[in-house]
Amino acid sequence: MKKEERKLTEAEEKRLQRFQKKADALADEGYEKTERTVGIVQANILALLVMLPFALIIAVPYVRKYGIPVIRSLSTYMLYLVLFFILMLVELVLHEGIHGLVWGLLNKEGFSAIEFGVIREYLTPYCYCGAPLLRWQYILGSVMPTIFLGFIQGWIAVVTGNLLIFALSMALMFGGGGDFLIIILLLLYRKRKRTLILMDHPTQLGSVLFEKD
Repeated sequence: MKKEERKLTEAEEKRLQRFQKKADALADEGYEKTERTVGIVQANILALLVMLPFALIIAVPYVRKYGIPVIRSLSTYMLYLVLFFILMLVELVLHEGIHGLVWGLLNKEGFSAIEFGVIREYLTPYCYCGAPLLRWQYILGSVMPTIFLGFIQGWIAVVTGNLLIFALSMALMFGGGGDFLIIILLLLYRKRKRTLILMDHPTQLGSVLFEKD
């Protein structure tokens, strides 16, 4: 997919240099490189379509059990709205933290390879893993935030009937759409050689695959 041109921050430039050194070292070992990335704007649009079936798994049982949520009091509505945005910011941080926790535990360099930041042009937070991972490790770290903050939180809402928890689970479900797009790209990729490892792309949404016999 077409890359989106944007000015890199100083931190991103340094990260790109570190990535390139590791990529060059892998190339010296005989690895061939393939990029699997998606544009941030494209990801935000496609995420709605990708995550809709998953969101319905939670939304349909909730609506069937409790009906369509209606808040008739303006003061109650405003309270819910404020709480929603505060808690959503907290859960967005948790989302990236879960990425970092799983990848930090799985990669050989540990938590020193984990970085957090925000792409300011798109107000998009991110977690970056600068160490190589196996495909299953990368996918596990990608999917875990949506499992906890989307699916599990959603089923808590279905059980309790809590509207605020339901709204948060829907927001975090769709918020994981970019991760799911990357997972789909990786699952559709047909391994060409015996050994396959992955690294986070240092400046794009997606990963870089390295293969050798």
